[in-house]
Amino acid sequence: MPVVNDEYGYIGEHDDASEQQPTKVPLTREKHRNILWGIYVAGGYASVGDKFAYTGPPGMPYFSADWHDTPAYGDMKRVVDFFTIREVTYWTMASNSALVTQGERIHALADSVRQYVFYAAQSGRFVANLAPGNCCTYLFDPVTGEKVRLATVQGGQPYAFSLPVGKDRVIYLQADVYQPAFIK
Repeated sequence: MPVVNDEYGYIGEHDDASEQQPTKVPLTREKHRNILWGIYVAGGYASVGDKFAYTGPPGMPYFSADWHDTPAYGDMKRVVDFFTIREVTYWTMASNSALVTQGERIHALADSVRQYVFYAAQSGRFVANLAPGNCCTYLFDPVTGEKVRLATVQGGQPYAFSLPVGKDRVIYLQADVYQPAFIK
């Protein structure tokens, strides 16, 4: 059953409740994107709101249906596009971070036969166990939406991925026998 994670934080919100102590630091675009992708790759669904222009008293409801042109809205569009427009059959997949044997802040969604989605919140190097067979591999930039086909990966053994440090990235793998038109 899908899980909806509502109110995990509002874009531009001060006193971010996810911190151990009040910091007066807003929920940054990067932190928001990390949380959003983490929820989706865990198999959940996230709803989003922002607090950039809220001027009301504490405890009062935020404005409804106000649109603020912030880059974070583009990040949200790209995560939705990735899972809907790009033919990723997320409904056949389940969260499976046990596939990742080395690396930090790596989330995995997989059906372990034909598709994998790895979200690396800070990138760097990670190692994942893949099922036997060849996989077409794609790199997706959640900040720009750029997608690049990488070399084919041989499964059946742990595979080490190396990504630019300090930038979140998505690795999408498809088994050779299953190749939707991810990159057109």
